[in-house]
Amino acid sequence: MVERVDEVTGVPEPEITRKKWRTTCGAIARARVAITHPDWCDVGQAERDSLYAELKQSFRVPDEAEEEFRRASLLTIGKLWRNFKSRLV
Repeated sequence: MVERVDEVTGVPEPEITRKKWRTTCGAIARARVAITHPDWCDVGQAERDSLYAELKQSFRVPDEAEEEFRRASLLTIGKLWRNFKSRLV
């Protein structure tokens, strides 16, 4: 359960939830995003929607924080995917 989302960063609170969120984002990035994409910008909107839908299955977010949480989640998935791809190279 996400108790609140930081309005500026979109990162969930409390700390234990933040750690689980980041770990889940990394697992989704490694498992669901193809490494054949040259850049995160080339990942289509439909694929991003499905990534967020998969993440959303694990977390309950207050309705008023949905947009910030979505934005922060997709940014984090993109960063973690880029780091994973870089380590592979």
